[in-house]
Amino acid sequence: MMHSDSYPFFDVDEHEFDEKIIKGSNNGLILLDIWAEWCSPCLALAPILDRVLSEYEGKVTLTKLDADENMRIAGRYKVRGFPP
Repeated sequence: MMHSDSYPFFDVDEHEFDEKIIKGSNNGLILLDIWAEWCSPCLALAPILDRVLSEYEGKVTLTKLDADENMRIAGRYKVRGFPP
């Protein structure tokens, strides 16, 4: 899985999404990255996420959701597809 080694993050799946993301956002800012391993733009986004996390260090938590493994969540938020 792609991610920054420099900043804390956690993976989330459909079964824990509401608890960790929806309810968890009451305790702090959560940045949700809905990604796919084969998605080139998703991989290109990693350095941008690193910069954002650097600027907001300690104020935001990065969360990764694999769209291929969690299609219902991606659908709930109307993620239609990823660019090839």
